[in-house]
Amino acid sequence: MHGAGHNLSCQLQNCGRFTEGAGRCAGGEQCEQMWALLKALAARLRFMSPDRRQDLLSCKFADIQEHKHEKLVQHLQATVKKTIELKSGYQQELAKIQQGALADGIEVEDAVQSFVSCHLSARSEEDLPWEAKYVETLLK
Repeated sequence: MHGAGHNLSCQLQNCGRFTEGAGRCAGGEQCEQMWALLKALAARLRFMSPDRRQDLLSCKFADIQEHKHEKLVQHLQATVKKTIELKSGYQQELAKIQQGALADGIEVEDAVQSFVSCHLSARSEEDLPWEAKYVETLLK
């Protein structure tokens, strides 16, 4: 699915990146990537009987699945490690901001409410990040 070439409503309905339960793919071109993996078999498949063609495709899909499972564990471990590092950094940054606010006599809760009312409510729809537009479209 060429997600970027379509409007947001179409992307939310059809693009694999926004489909619940679908794995995230870096390029967003899941079908094309699958065809690229099968391309090497084309010459052999052309002259096979239907039964042998099905057997070969089944074996190839099993190999692709096994490879993806092997890479999935490595990817998840790296993602968890990166997430933990980011969380730790954000927590340290937040603690510094809170300490600075308390030293200046600013109540953190009041500052948050002031920021939200000042910055987020005054934004036009065009200024919203894609994530906010995505949520708004889902809620409609």
